Amino acid sequence: MKKPKKTAPKQTAAYTYLIVAILLLAVFLRFIRLSELFHWTMDEEYWSYIPFNIATGYHLPLIGGHISGTGLYSGPLFVWLMAIPFFLTRGNPLGIAAVVSGLGVVTTFVIYLVGKVFYGKKAGILAAFFSASSCLMILYDRKYWNASPIPLLSLATIFCLYKISQRHFNWAYLLAIVLAIAFHAHMTSGVLLVLVVGSWLLFKLPIAKREIFIAIAIFIMLQTPLVVFELRHGFTNIKALQKLLSQSSSDVSLTQASLEIEKLTLNTLGRLVYLPPRRDIANELTLCSEYQKTRAIPPVWAIGIALTGILFLFSKWKEPQSKLLGTAILANIVSLLWYRLRAPVGSWYPGQLSEYFLLPSFPVLFLALGRFCQTVLEKLGRYAWIGLAGVFMIILFNINALLTAYHSDGFAQKQIAVNQAIALVGNQPFSLNIKSDDPCRLYGYRYLFSYLGKEPVQSYLDPQFGWLYQRRLPKARPTRELLINNISGTIDVKVINVPETDLTP
Repeated sequence: MKKPKKTAPKQTAAYTYLIVAILLLAVFLRFIRLSELFHWTMDEEYWSYIPFNIATGYHLPLIGGHISGTGLYSGPLFVWLMAIPFFLTRGNPLGIAAVVSGLGVVTTFVIYLVGKVFYGKKAGILAAFFSASSCLMILYDRKYWNASPIPLLSLATIFCLYKISQRHFNWAYLLAIVLAIAFHAHMTSGVLLVLVVGSWLLFKLPIAKREIFIAIAIFIMLQTPLVVFELRHGFTNIKALQKLLSQSSSDVSLTQASLEIEKLTLNTLGRLVYLPPRRDIANELTLCSEYQKTRAIPPVWAIGIALTGILFLFSKWKEPQSKLLGTAILANIVSLLWYRLRAPVGSWYPGQLSEYFLLPSFPVLFLALGRFCQTVLEKLGRYAWIGLAGVFMIILFNINALLTAYHSDGFAQKQIAVNQAIALVGNQPFSLNIKSDDPCRLYGYRYLFSYLGKEPVQSYLDPQFGWLYQRRLPKARPTRELLINNISGTIDVKVINVPETDLTP
């Protein structure tokens, strides 16, 4: 690919104004109705408790958390880093919502920078525009959990590999740190490790380099907490990994699994291009098997645009940038297929809810669309306004989708319910229970009591989360039973006096 021509000062100023406008749009869409649309369920509670415990001096863990259904535990780098904003915000979930929303804005800016380096300013701006306005991307940017940094870490991995492919081997140091954080954050980081190996083979990169050896040493050194954990806990991870690799695979054939992954990939990429309006965010993000059929299916034209962008990327395979991005997509799909084939029935692979496994490819799609749209606009010449009109229509559709979205199980109403509950129980020791006609809507309450310094003596979440707060529990027996009803989307708080006979040993 030819190097982009130098732009005139007026064009440079115009590009600057454009990227500022895009970033302002990204800020607006990620912060509007922050409390109302903030997704807050079990995953968010779990990944809040651990850094909250670090920030408050309760416990410094050597691991991050349990990797769902695998028996494995992630490393602690992600939760150690998240302890900083938890300390600064005093564990306030809205403060954390602002942090991850801000991270989404940073990701949009980095997409622009990578697109600019790869394909020029026009492609970078177009890619950033898609990222800033994509309703699905915005929803994930506003969701806090251990997968929150994966799109940004994926971008950083891709850019580091690009610089290394140009024989700038010092970038391997940053790559080692990025991979270590990703590896400690979420299991989808396995895609990035596959991408590194694939890129090394494709670009025929040397291994016998001083910088590479130092980078490997940095990565290994950052695994020290996990090594200490293994030594202290009888090699828990190693045993779990052996069991995972030796257990019988899922009940699907390679053909069935391939068809599932094809459907999941196309639907997810199409949803990134356009998510239909007036959607309930609870149905779109909650990882509950009952919600598999509630998620919006993108229109055929949105899937077609996403697929065209990806295929166009592969048509430019000779470009090192496109080869790298294409390899990232392939690594993600192959890893996803392996997950599907290895996951036992009812385990850590939640079927068509698994679009978050494609988070590493979200920025790749935007870069691919930026590259494709740039080419189309150049070929249209003086009729480029037709192509721009199409781009702006997609952007407006997505903005409308976000502005018409609502959350029937969001943070705001749970915060109100918990504040009411605390006012009702006063200084009395109490137990906490949640009643709901929807098994997917029992969560998002317990952490708020910890954050507000009002721990229940007992709660419905103790069997799963008790180890995260048991040393903070009041010693008194509960004299009040607090019941929060979340029935048909309506939250009601009740306090029931515990009979004296129930207080006797």
